[in-house]
Amino acid sequence: MATSGSAVKTRQLAQLNSQLAQLSSNLSDTENLLRMTSVQAEAMRGLGSWHGGFKRLCFQLTDM
Repeated sequence: MATSGSAVKTRQLAQLNSQLAQLSSNLSDTENLLRMTSVQAEAMRGLGSWHGGFKRLCFQLTDM
C-alpha cells in the first residue's frame, strides 16, 4: 500500500509541475498581451491627436 501511495504522490507532483509550467506560460503570454495593448493604446492616442488636428484645420479652412 505504501508503494501505491508513493506512486500516486509522484504522479500528483508530476501533474502539479505540469500545471505550474502551463500557468507560467500563460502568465508570460498575458504579460506580452498587456505590453502590446499598452503600445496599441499609445498609438490610438496619437491617432486621436492627429484627428483633432485635422478637425481644427478643417474648421479654420472653412472659416476663411
